Amino acid sequence: MSEGESVNVKVMVRVRPFSSREIKLSQKRKERLNCAVRMRGNTCVVLEHTLDDQGFTIEKEREAFGFDNCFWSIPLEQETEASGNPFATQRDVYVESGKVALDAAFQGFNTCIFAYGQTGSGKTHSMLGSDSDPGVSPRLVDELFERLAKQPKGTKCKVECMFFEIYNEKVRDLFADRKKRNQDYEPPRIRQHPTKGVFVEGLKRHEVTDAKTTKAHMEDGTNERSVAATKMNATSSRSHAVFQIQLTQMDAMKGTQKVSTINLVDLAGSEKVKQSEVTGDAFAEARNINQSLSTLRRVIDTLIENSERKGRPKPPPFRESVLTYLLSDSLGGNSKTMMISAISPHESNIEDTLNTLRYAQRAKAIVCNAKVNEERNAELMDAMKDELLELRRKLASGEAVEGYGGGGGGGGEMTEEIRQQIEEREAELQRIEQENAEMERAKVEMEEKLQEAAATVSTQKRERFAAAFRNAFLIAQDKKRIEASSKELEEAKRQSDRLDRALAESKAIIETKERELQQLEDKAAAEAEVAARDRAHAAEEIATLQRANRGLSDDKAALQKRIDEMHGAMERMDELKVQTEGRLREMQDDMLAMSRKVEQIAAEKGAVVEKLEAEAREAAQTIDELHRRKSKYKTENAASVAESTGLRRAVEEANKDREQLLATVKAQQQLLNERSSLIDQLYDQMREHDETAKKASARAEGKADEVRILMESLREYEAAAGKWMAEHTQQERELQQLRMYADGNRVARPSTAGGTPARPTTSASPHSARYSNLTPRRAQSPSASSVRSPFVRQPSIQQHGATPATPGRARWST
Repeated sequence: MSEGESVNVKVMVRVRPFSSREIKLSQKRKERLNCAVRMRGNTCVVLEHTLDDQGFTIEKEREAFGFDNCFWSIPLEQETEASGNPFATQRDVYVESGKVALDAAFQGFNTCIFAYGQTGSGKTHSMLGSDSDPGVSPRLVDELFERLAKQPKGTKCKVECMFFEIYNEKVRDLFADRKKRNQDYEPPRIRQHPTKGVFVEGLKRHEVTDAKTTKAHMEDGTNERSVAATKMNATSSRSHAVFQIQLTQMDAMKGTQKVSTINLVDLAGSEKVKQSEVTGDAFAEARNINQSLSTLRRVIDTLIENSERKGRPKPPPFRESVLTYLLSDSLGGNSKTMMISAISPHESNIEDTLNTLRYAQRAKAIVCNAKVNEERNAELMDAMKDELLELRRKLASGEAVEGYGGGGGGGGEMTEEIRQQIEEREAELQRIEQENAEMERAKVEMEEKLQEAAATVSTQKRERFAAAFRNAFLIAQDKKRIEASSKELEEAKRQSDRLDRALAESKAIIETKERELQQLEDKAAAEAEVAARDRAHAAEEIATLQRANRGLSDDKAALQKRIDEMHGAMERMDELKVQTEGRLREMQDDMLAMSRKVEQIAAEKGAVVEKLEAEAREAAQTIDELHRRKSKYKTENAASVAESTGLRRAVEEANKDREQLLATVKAQQQLLNERSSLIDQLYDQMREHDETAKKASARAEGKADEVRILMESLREYEAAAGKWMAEHTQQERELQQLRMYADGNRVARPSTAGGTPARPTTSASPHSARYSNLTPRRAQSPSASSVRSPFVRQPSIQQHGATPATPGRARWST
């Protein structure tokens, strides 16, 4: 068992909704339904409402208390004024209490959750809840088996549950047969073990393997509880109920086991007889309940006084009540304890609310010395054998058994009691020996699997290293091809630039010729129009002269001259037309030549573009191939990381007493994570380069920059790959040294961990000699117990059939 951890009792306060009785009471008095409680964060304030001279309600703060958590569970339709805290559900209460207790239980601590408050304040609802809205206990059971299903291989877990109540200062087993209990029922006896603490002897235990069966047992026991109707609560609990869960975690490789106990306590509520108006048996029940709760308050007061005083501590009155005797470990002992204080919001209960809050606040000062209940099987067996020898010696001498409370009676009764204790210890010792043998067999199987896995990992690593060297050679060849393609691409780009410039010059010449041709066409059209007008005018004149020729012979010569002139003008026009047509034909020939040159340039450019596109496709294919190789390298690296992690955990399990080795393996794991992150970054860069290469076919101008980026990325990838191979080689050497060191430890050091415990007169078994060196110096610390081997097979949990049942019969008390 490890050294104790000093922790204060965690105290939470929950205010319930108004009950129908309280609402009717306010309506009967014709008063406003005022809430006497206000919550702001983790502060709970009690308010008092009075009337002033004018009849208006005045709200006055009476007292304020600070706690670890404050839960406001009054719905909006009942809120008289806004609260500073949000509405708290059953799950909210469980997360702050049950989940915390379950975490501690899996670490090996004893835990306790108990609900405290006046009758009808909602304690049972918080602990059990209803079918549609379960409380802390059912939710804890559900999560317990969810976590057990995820336990690492090699850890065997066993869950047992017990259920009992304290009724009229007597313990009643709620799992016991009802017929047997109605006859001459002898209540179970309370014992105190030197190491286990206070426990109830003879309780019926149920070993459970699933949440459904556990909650069915919880509901069966709840239905057997003692309840009665009072003026304050129609289903008032007349007893304190304790649902106990014992979780045993056995580790085959370590040869240890953790035993933690979870106590879920639903205390009966304190009540004022004048308010509850109980008589007869119910009056006696109320008196016993108030007496046990009063003893609980005195125990809390004594524990707080002891923490404040410097002298000899005053013994708390644990034994004055069965309740406080059973809770002695939970109050200042070996347990992590949480207290849920349930209060009423109504003004009629303000004094009870103040009493509850005052003692809850005092309970915060209680300090518990919680310890991890982890022991090695060999040490446990030695202790039990020593205890058996002591019991047999006292049986032979007739002495009383020290350390076991609840005794009394004559010598015959004491002798029978000792015999019963001896039988119980022998049965428990036999059970532990059987479990130890099973754990030894499982340990041998895991060692064999570990060796097989190590051989497989070594073979796979050699294959991956060979593949890595082959891939490095291929990467170098691809790099040369890409450099050659880059040079060709640059030359093609320069040639394309020259062609573009020549094409631009040709376009400029063509545009100039087109403008000149248009000007000539416009000029020829204008001259043709003038000649047409002159020809028409001359024809008119000829007709006029012909008509006048008969009478104007004198003018014939002049007219003939004019006609000759007109014919000369027409001849000149014809010559000009021929010249114009020739010039037009020359320009058309020039344009055809230029068009052929443009077509030739365009064809050459198309060939260059096709060549560039082909080279771009080849570059894209090369990048795709690199991408596939990169994915392959990443997959192989992930497998290597997983296998290295498994090997690291195996080395940790075999050498857990070496903190330096553990730190070294953690550092190697960190290096592997950094390499994985670097490869992911390279993968993102390759993907960006892939997208850039796909766009290369659309624009030839960006090819040089993209190839330059690709070359830089390839150089980075090559450097990273070389670094990764060097670091991986170094890691393989370190892991090989660790395996040699672990093999040397298993062979070199003797052991007493398996089989019969080692004594000076007893020789150790071959298995114990082989695995003794695996025992760490600090095996009992929580950090050492959290290491698990990835090669351990976890036994399956068999599902036992059970009749469907829903836990909890209690609701919000009305």
